[in-house]
Amino acid sequence: MLGVDEFALHRGKKYGTILINLEDGTPVDLLPDHQAATLKTWLKQHPEVQLISRDRAGEFARGAKEGAPEGLQTADRFHVLRNLAEVVEKVLGKHRQALKTIHVVTTPALSPSSLLRHLRPDRERRKQQARAKLVERYEAVQRLVKQGFSHREISRQLHLHRESVIRYARAETFPERGERPTHPGILAPYETYLRARWREGERNAVGLFREVTAGGYTGSRMTIERVCVKAPSFRFGSNLTGQRAFVLSALLRRFETTLHTPSYARVSSEQQSEAKTIESQLVDLRGQIAARNVTLACEQEFIDDGYSGATLIRPALERLRDVAAAGGIDQLYVHCPDRLARNYAHQVLLLEEFLRAGVEVIFFNREVGQTPEDQLLLQVQGMIAEYERAKIMERSRRGKRHGAQVGKVSVLSCAPYGYRYVNKQDGAGEARFEILLEEARVVRQVFSWVGRDRCTIGEVRRRLEAAREHTRTGKTVWDRATIGGMLNNPAYKGEAAFGKTVIEPLRPRLRAQRGRSLQPKRASSHQDVPTEQWMHIPVPALVDGTLFDAVQEQLQENRKRARVPQRGARYLLQGLIVCRCCGYAYYGKGATR
Repeated sequence: MLGVDEFALHRGKKYGTILINLEDGTPVDLLPDHQAATLKTWLKQHPEVQLISRDRAGEFARGAKEGAPEGLQTADRFHVLRNLAEVVEKVLGKHRQALKTIHVVTTPALSPSSLLRHLRPDRERRKQQARAKLVERYEAVQRLVKQGFSHREISRQLHLHRESVIRYARAETFPERGERPTHPGILAPYETYLRARWREGERNAVGLFREVTAGGYTGSRMTIERVCVKAPSFRFGSNLTGQRAFVLSALLRRFETTLHTPSYARVSSEQQSEAKTIESQLVDLRGQIAARNVTLACEQEFIDDGYSGATLIRPALERLRDVAAAGGIDQLYVHCPDRLARNYAHQVLLLEEFLRAGVEVIFFNREVGQTPEDQLLLQVQGMIAEYERAKIMERSRRGKRHGAQVGKVSVLSCAPYGYRYVNKQDGAGEARFEILLEEARVVRQVFSWVGRDRCTIGEVRRRLEAAREHTRTGKTVWDRATIGGMLNNPAYKGEAAFGKTVIEPLRPRLRAQRGRSLQPKRASSHQDVPTEQWMHIPVPALVDGTLFDAVQEQLQENRKRARVPQRGARYLLQGLIVCRCCGYAYYGKGATR
């Protein structure tokens, strides 16, 4: 029985591999590094080793597999329990609400807070420490009140807000904080239906959104996508099944003799997602895997629906890499290399990472071996996929630009408020804008208020809401940005603009938007283009050009006279720090003494 683990030769800089005889606990050897090749060589020289106990390092896994292929690999009790405890604590922490409900049903005599105190002692200890500080402040306020100090003086001495001092002074006993109430989310009435549809195999968030909207759901599509794509706990229920359980159990089953073979599929665009083109990939994958007499569970399907292959920041791919690093995968099935990544460098990075973890990647469009010729072919396929992507994007861009130059409305693909977009199929082969009379009346009224009555955008908003005019979505509440975009849109004078923005590589961000990932689905951003570079397409006009120019002059005058605070970076840490609790950014605020 041989134990294998890292040994710090120079802590933080250089590490070796220590080999221990687990039968008597004595050191056997100390290898100069922790590479797989070194361990493999040592094991080849000692064929008597039958059992290898190691941690989850990929180098150790590969070295043991190649150096002692007949040996049994296992994990020592310390690493199993520690890794299991870390993952269990993390998973249970994400299912607090489910644990509360389960605990109340099974043992009503014990409150949910008692269960959480048992599961999360650190948080309970911090709560007790915070309460002790509040009690100390309360006692200090009571002591100073009895000494005759005023509330203002107590506030200055203890550096407390005056309202807090008044509350503490009037309370006969320490005012305990109540439990924060939990409110059901907007998806609560549809959660059972969505889970049932997911278990039936529906993986399209757009399709699920349409189904629940028909049933009365009033939220946004992004809510459905966020729940289905980024929250595996919802996707697979609250009973710790699915890919979370797959990651958890990978620590325990990676040393079994049976093969664990997940699959990975991806489509790039939202149009492909809505058209369910990923279903053809899944059907092909399942058929090929079934033909090899391999069982593929639902939680072993890693699907990135609507994510670009030009970036590595994809939810399903991240989970797949985590499972591979944990040693829970032996073989990985992918339709073709460009589904794994469009960029050749990304393909090489992922394949090398899977190889280090002992994962065999199988592409169904062609079996790829380990010979130099096979590796060369794989590299050529990766470069061709990257070239095809660039070619498709450039042809699409040039085609739209040519369509705009000859005046084709089809390159716009949608119409602003006041128009209805008629596509080629409905327009006898030619797309066009049709005027909606009721919306056109509102547009003309807005331009008249600004161009003739010299109103501000805020005044226009108040008049629209007072007149109960409806937006395109049927609401009577108007946003300033909507009105501003309407007044600046040259389509209303008969010249729809194309090319107002340009797609550029994603620029560095100071922080992620609140409630969103730092890396979006697309590794690109839209930037404004100067107005002189716009291309204009003739469309039916709603206002004359003279009135439109007068509106632009009035908007410029309004900007000069607007009493708005100074914008831009005025403080050193502006935009760099956020609140740990709510996620909002901190801002600076001037104050007079």
